[in-house]
Amino acid sequence: MQSTGCPAGQTPGPTGACPGGLIVFRVDDKNLAASGLTASLLVITEPGANGATSWPSYSNGLNDVLQAGASVDGSTVFGCTTAGTTFTGNVLGSAAFTASVGIGAGLAPGASGTLYFRVKVK
Repeated sequence: MQSTGCPAGQTPGPTGACPGGLIVFRVDDKNLAASGLTASLLVITEPGANGATSWPSYSNGLNDVLQAGASVDGSTVFGCTTAGTTFTGNVLGSAAFTASVGIGAGLAPGASGTLYFRVKVK
């Protein structure tokens, strides 16, 4: 939870936030392959349509356009920490997106990254 968005004295709803609250989601990835094996691509798909309690049902979709690389910090810049990651459906308000991690260079054994995305509660 980055911000509940609740005025003083108001209790957050079932999402843990009031309208206008910001929720950050974090997905960690790591290549567990043995030395010498490089994963050429990891695809993370967030379909955003898995029932009434999924984030698109209580939010206005993506709050930020997702980026890739070292500038991603999960507090002011959102996206994937792995350079070269590409996104599909990466627009403000989107309720679904795909992140293709490791495009080009691949993911070396032991390499890891983090995908962050943020939504604003309706």
